[in-house]
Amino acid sequence: MTSSVLLLTAIGTPWAVITMIGFVRCGGVYDADALQVFNRRARGGAYWYRAGWNLPATAAWAAGAVVGVLAVSLPSHEGPLLALTGGVDCSFLLSGLVGGVVHLLLPQPRARSLRSPGSADSARPALEDEAV
Repeated sequence: MTSSVLLLTAIGTPWAVITMIGFVRCGGVYDADALQVFNRRARGGAYWYRAGWNLPATAAWAAGAVVGVLAVSLPSHEGPLLALTGGVDCSFLLSGLVGGVVHLLLPQPRARSLRSPGSADSARPALEDEAV
């Protein structure tokens, strides 16, 4: 159980850091209607980046998660980065730091609104022939 928690923490911490950076960047104000596009089985909206993926954020998460897995100390696996920390498991700190720094360094797509923020049209389904 401890091994799975340590591994999930090392993988999940960069996601949490990236989410917090996004929260700070938008001033804590989200278009709540546009966040529900996926629940309505629609496409488009203010947060629809590239086919639904924010590629820079995904790359930053992947970099942080890889560092976290390489720095974790489990009974069944010891990452090669443990030598840098003197054998102390700092995987969640390193993964969050790497994920956050990479996210801050990569150019970010701007959230766009198809109409005005918060309007029903801002989360309208994308047409099949629209470029994604």
